Amino acid sequence: LEPRPEIIEELGEAQEEYFHHLRSIRYLSNSLMDSHVNFFFPDGAAPLPDLSDYVSARLPIALDHTAEGFPVVVATESDDFALGDVIEAVDGRPVLELIDAGLEFTASSESSRMRNGLEMVMYIRVPTTYRLRSPDGATRDVEVAPIEGTPFVTPAAERARGSLEDIGHPQLYYVDLSAAAMAGVDTRELHDTLEPYDGLILDMRGYPGPESWSFIAGLMPEGGPGARLQEVLQGPDTRRVRDIPQPTATSTPGYEGPFVVLTAPTTQSQAEHLVLTLSAATGVEVVGRPSAGANGTITSLALPGGIGVSFTGLIILQNDDSVFHGVGVPVDHPVDILPEDIAAGLDAELERATELLTP
Repeated sequence: LEPRPEIIEELGEAQEEYFHHLRSIRYLSNSLMDSHVNFFFPDGAAPLPDLSDYVSARLPIALDHTAEGFPVVVATESDDFALGDVIEAVDGRPVLELIDAGLEFTASSESSRMRNGLEMVMYIRVPTTYRLRSPDGATRDVEVAPIEGTPFVTPAAERARGSLEDIGHPQLYYVDLSAAAMAGVDTRELHDTLEPYDGLILDMRGYPGPESWSFIAGLMPEGGPGARLQEVLQGPDTRRVRDIPQPTATSTPGYEGPFVVLTAPTTQSQAEHLVLTLSAATGVEVVGRPSAGANGTITSLALPGGIGVSFTGLIILQNDDSVFHGVGVPVDHPVDILPEDIAAGLDAELERATELLTP
């Protein structure tokens, strides 16, 4: 929604004010460092201008980012991009400079900052030149033309639930806790399946569903204190902070062996809540990268000018009462994303988890 000159010229002065108004709100939201921030148009508000003639085309790739912040290709349906390619520049502009400029108007934690920043290089409106660096260090330039209707490309298909025999660990079991992977699963039957295995890897790099919560209940049969939530009650002259206890109930015991959980910048909101809840009850060790740091119910507010904004409406604390907002779930075993691992088809976070559970 950046006010490009050609758009402003056609839409007129009133819409120019509209875009600048939105830009100002986005700039203000940046200070919240909150990945829950979003913009919407309340009922009765002036609709978004018709920008159909200016919509950008999405590149037919999916990106993650290296520890240094460079975009790296993790899935591709383009002959121009290969797995593990690092994007160094866009039309001659250093990619980190481009991302930083865009993130000035983006609300996000430090962890999800780069996740959001990847969007800055994913959309093009005119033929665009990308400087790419392959995992072996060789660089090349490719010119990509926008293709209307490019499908949304996702990373390689998620691993199926089951033994990790295919990567040399038949004694370990893998469970993707995302809602899609857990839908319809009989969680008691799954716990029975796990009994002979020496270790369990829980993947919470997605977003959980009801069966995800039902399954982890069996991992904390004695219950636990739950995540630390607080509500702020504020009036013109008063401000009060109130704890919101969320203890987890006792449950029928399930798998009793060792387990770890995977997180990444894509672990956000309810996914973070699940990890915090499990950690408070069991002390489970976390492998991977920091989560988004945006947990808690969302507050929505209609603002003057016909634009609404939403943001995190609760205080969430770490299990030790330290700051969670903008920080995310603490990682016990950090893992860097390396282009050469991606090119080789390796899931480095999963590999590190297998090391921890293998004597």
